[in-house]
Amino acid sequence: MTPPDDPRSAPSDGRHRRVRRPDPVRPALPRRPDPSAAAFPPAGPRRPSRRGSLPAAFPAAFLTALLAVGALAPVTAPPAEAQPRHRFRLSTGVGLQFFAHPDLRLGRGASLAGAAAIRASDNFSFETGLFFGRSNQRYTATDEPVQDVLADPAYQFRMNRYHLDGSFVFHLGRRQPFHAWILAGGGVVRRDSLREDFDFTTPAARRDGLLRTQPARPRIRVPVGTTVSLDETVYQATAHLGVGFEVYIFDYLSARAEYRLWSPRDFSHRTQQAIIGVNFYR
Repeated sequence: MTPPDDPRSAPSDGRHRRVRRPDPVRPALPRRPDPSAAAFPPAGPRRPSRRGSLPAAFPAAFLTALLAVGALAPVTAPPAEAQPRHRFRLSTGVGLQFFAHPDLRLGRGASLAGAAAIRASDNFSFETGLFFGRSNQRYTATDEPVQDVLADPAYQFRMNRYHLDGSFVFHLGRRQPFHAWILAGGGVVRRDSLREDFDFTTPAARRDGLLRTQPARPRIRVPVGTTVSLDETVYQATAHLGVGFEVYIFDYLSARAEYRLWSPRDFSHRTQQAIIGVNFYR
């Protein structure tokens, strides 16, 4: 028996010619896989392959987790430190110094400061600096400061103080944009004292020859010069304490404020200083 697909079983026309049937339709070849389909899979469900590949939802879950970590990174990351970690620091500043004296009220005067530091670790550094302050006051014969410009001063007292220090600095977290520190150390102070006593003269009272009844004019003391009664320089060892803070403007530049107290063995010669300035890092 001839199979049905055999061409010999095809019907023939009246002339005994066989008519060939058209060839059967060949199945379509499989399409070449698209490389982008693996990176961006369709949203619909996909059957897992037999080679043990990851689930189709893995890329979407991975992207979601990556975005979540990126959004939380600024919150969970520790505060930024002083970047980069500079090893050297130069400081300068201006401010006021408040002077103590066992016999006089020296008041306050202008102050200049300059320092250099080297960092030993994230929290410790060593600093050395030079600080200058000056007091210039006039006093009466009873050692009272002259506040009234019309008062007659008896002498003028000038004092310059130079502090040369070495300090250990403990930083309370080297972090931007703000960090504080405390310091302690020792050094030497130079005190230059100069006292000048005023010399006065009193002109004789004059009367108008035509008006004998006119009262005499009051006598006025006129300064004619000064006499130096004290000029000395004293060196003493000191100890000091201080606190301060800085606010970073750039990675290598910050604004600073600091308070410092110096004292020799005699606390009545202490000096206090409050300054503002800048720090430059390298």
